[in-house]
Amino acid sequence: EIYAMDVSANSQYFVTVGNKHVKFYYLETKRWSGGQDRTCPIPLTCRYGMLDNLKENCFCDVACGQGDNCYVFVITTSGILCQISSNRFLERWVNVNMSHASSLSTDGQHVFVGGCQGIIRMFNAYNLKIVLTLPRPHCLGLDIAQVMSSEDVQTQTFSGVDERATNMPPSEELVVAAEAAQYSSSTSGMNSSDGGQTSSGSHPGVIALTFDPRQHCLTVVYEDHSLYIWGLLESGREDGGFHFQKRYSSMYHRGGVWDLTTYPVAPATVRGQQADALADAGGEQEVGGALPPGALLSVSADGTLRAWDVNADICQESVLKRNCVSPQCLKIVYGERQEPGCQGKTHELPARRVAKPLDCLPGTVPSRHKKQGFTVLSVCPTGVHIATGNRHGRLSIYDTNSMRVAATMHAHEAEITTLAYSITDNYKVLASGSRDRMIHVMDAARGYQLLTTLDDHSSTITAINFTYISHYMIMVSNVILAT
Repeated sequence: EIYAMDVSANSQYFVTVGNKHVKFYYLETKRWSGGQDRTCPIPLTCRYGMLDNLKENCFCDVACGQGDNCYVFVITTSGILCQISSNRFLERWVNVNMSHASSLSTDGQHVFVGGCQGIIRMFNAYNLKIVLTLPRPHCLGLDIAQVMSSEDVQTQTFSGVDERATNMPPSEELVVAAEAAQYSSSTSGMNSSDGGQTSSGSHPGVIALTFDPRQHCLTVVYEDHSLYIWGLLESGREDGGFHFQKRYSSMYHRGGVWDLTTYPVAPATVRGQQADALADAGGEQEVGGALPPGALLSVSADGTLRAWDVNADICQESVLKRNCVSPQCLKIVYGERQEPGCQGKTHELPARRVAKPLDCLPGTVPSRHKKQGFTVLSVCPTGVHIATGNRHGRLSIYDTNSMRVAATMHAHEAEITTLAYSITDNYKVLASGSRDRMIHVMDAARGYQLLTTLDDHSSTITAINFTYISHYMIMVSNVILAT
């Protein structure tokens, strides 16, 4: 099995790596007989790299040197960085001191290695001595709304060349655990498997990285689907050290996005009969909450509710401001974890036999996240509450002022497929539909108490919407349309 490949700078060969192998494929041509100046392809023949005692490792990535550097660099999943000459012999190797390595890149002068816990180390490409360790990204579960400046995130950088970094010759055996600990304690900038930076949180691991020598920037993708661009700068010191500074970062959903909606604008801009219904309801007339009007809301299979800034001007009217981790993402609510002190409703509502979802039917591919995350959301027209449903039939209500759970209940026996808010003359109503063929109508003004249950459908409820004429509710399923 091949995990990665790279082509040499002179395009004369390419290298593949995988489980217990490093192979060199040389690109050759054969001239036709008869003096014709034509070439024809020939089958590729591979030659194995001479790796000595390291050949039994699993190699996960490879990078060929650029410019005058003709070395080939490979990294093992256990964190062994190898330097291989163009004639396929192992020149030297070093333990990068990571419990798991995943990716590397080189510009010919330096080698960048990324691995678990967001650790990225920079090595000299000729002697494999460590140059510096990059700052790690955000912690998992970070409330990005609280990160307003770079001081709120880990910004410590390591600069200068460390001459004490140990380089082991190829003839030595692999470092055992005790030796690795001793090596760790004697290596500056590599003092621990967490990158030499103390932190109580967990960081996303590195999936892939690449260095652009022209722009002097390192682009990194992490396991939580966040993207960072680090700029390499010279420190100006006499020792010729370097340091990294973050140029850009953004956090994206880790799973599929199941629903989108926009946060309501001021009632004065709500047109038609919906505005009249809001005025006649006698309730809150102003849109409440910390979110800016017109913000984009999304829920995903990764179990998060996110608010996005789609207009640079809208944040001026909001409590939430742009942060330095992900400027476009204003807020992340991790809905799958239990909120401390939540006094939400836990009563169970009536249910019926569950209809099979589309990804369980014969001939379909099951969804990767079919047991996880949110499936639908809806925002109260006044902007005070956000309702979300998940695949387990749990309904959660979030207060937009604190973005915490205000109420939660096990509303259905299967995934919630649709949610709809309405404000009538007498009620503020939330209706939920599910794959269990049931529709529950709840009083949003009284702690989401159950008003009625509709069981007229014989298949999954696909959509629910309220009309503002005669106070009808329209329901759509796979079988019938009802009002």
